[in-house]
Amino acid sequence: MELFAIAGSGNQIARLSISLLLALGFARRGMDPLLIRIPNNSGAAPSLPGEVRAPFATIALEPGDAGSTGAAILRRATAHGDQGPVVVDLPGGSVPSELLDDPRCHLLLPMATDKQELRQLAHDFARLARARSRPGNKSVVVVPIGWPAVLKQADYQRLLKREATRASSRVSPSIQDIVGFGVSDVVLGLGPLLIDGSVSPSPKLGNAAAAIARAVLRATGSSYIESDPTWSIGGL
Repeated sequence: MELFAIAGSGNQIARLSISLLLALGFARRGMDPLLIRIPNNSGAAPSLPGEVRAPFATIALEPGDAGSTGAAILRRATAHGDQGPVVVDLPGGSVPSELLDDPRCHLLLPMATDKQELRQLAHDFARLARARSRPGNKSVVVVPIGWPAVLKQADYQRLLKREATRASSRVSPSIQDIVGFGVSDVVLGLGPLLIDGSVSPSPKLGNAAAAIARAVLRATGSSYIESDPTWSIGGL
């Protein structure tokens, strides 16, 4: 079992987009993912209200679920078992300690390009990287929704490092902490992913989601690389 938790205190739409694209991408790669939606403080699922029709399993934790949020996530993920990866759409703010301390959990932060959001992203990265400093814990990874053709991975790393310095953060992403492989600006402008409560991607957007999923598997060193039927033949 592996979890891919979308975290960060920035744009909620960015977290939703990555959650949906990643779960869709896993499904397009022949896996059986589960998307877990987490209620915010008001008890409502923050990003996908109501029933969602999707080519992957999706559940929302109910306000009455017993125990802490982190424990409830791990129970649902454990029940899903080895069927496929578990994507967790976290609300903004803190990450449950159970996920921070679990070596099976990858923490993903949405890419930001706006100056203020870049600064917040650098701050979130430093905070979460320090919290995951125990031996055996996985690193924090920055995931772009779309990668502008004019922006190279190393250039983006320098932007984040500059903002981390300005924020007096001692930790900033290295080049391997930024997902770049297989992700391009093709995701931008391909139309909505969620239509009338259904995950209904265009063919191009579906292919882009598969590329993002592969890029995330590679960047995180996921064991699901081995179960990706297209991995050895260079598929999307």
